[in-house]
Amino acid sequence: MSCSAPCLWRDVKEDLDANPKLRQRGVVVDVLSANNGYITIDVQKGFSPRTTKAISQGKSLRDIQMFTDSSVDVLIEAEEILKKRPDVKSVSWQADDPDASSTGGPKRDADPCFKDSLQRTLILGVVVIGVLALGLLAFKRFGKQTPSIPLTSTHKIISGISIIIISPVVYWFVPAGSSWWFFLLVPALFLIGSGIAQINSSKRAKTK
Repeated sequence: MSCSAPCLWRDVKEDLDANPKLRQRGVVVDVLSANNGYITIDVQKGFSPRTTKAISQGKSLRDIQMFTDSSVDVLIEAEEILKKRPDVKSVSWQADDPDASSTGGPKRDADPCFKDSLQRTLILGVVVIGVLALGLLAFKRFGKQTPSIPLTSTHKIISGISIIIISPVVYWFVPAGSSWWFFLLVPALFLIGSGIAQINSSKRAKTK
């Protein structure tokens, strides 16, 4: 199963961190970006200045392995492992030129998984506030116009309907919401059923 685009960055980073050969060789890498299946990885530590310079110049790992440093085979193997993923189209490597007098390394993307979760949480918050506002307006309007119906029953029905409206939002926008959104239907149906039962019992009591 392919990962969603925002979480590909984190999956690739976890795969590289868990690579035993990279750890044994003392190779340190970082994922700079993972956009639409195109991965860019920064080699930070573990190779000689000559090899690091060759990587920074954009030479292919195969050429570096053949003419400069055979130890880059660990990077070639890590690249082949990543390319087995269906959501990875290409892997490119880069490094800081040891001869350059630059301050600070390349900037990598912020964690896309966190940004995606934050956006979904904000959308959910806006929807919840909107539903609660509509529920409050409906409660004030219909609760006052039907004095024969207990206010608590109206409140229960409106609350249950609000939860049902929020359920698909949880499914689409909350992380892992597709696996637990339907549990929200249990209290929603309970509130609606309880409110209707309370209205019926109130009407029966007044008819007697």
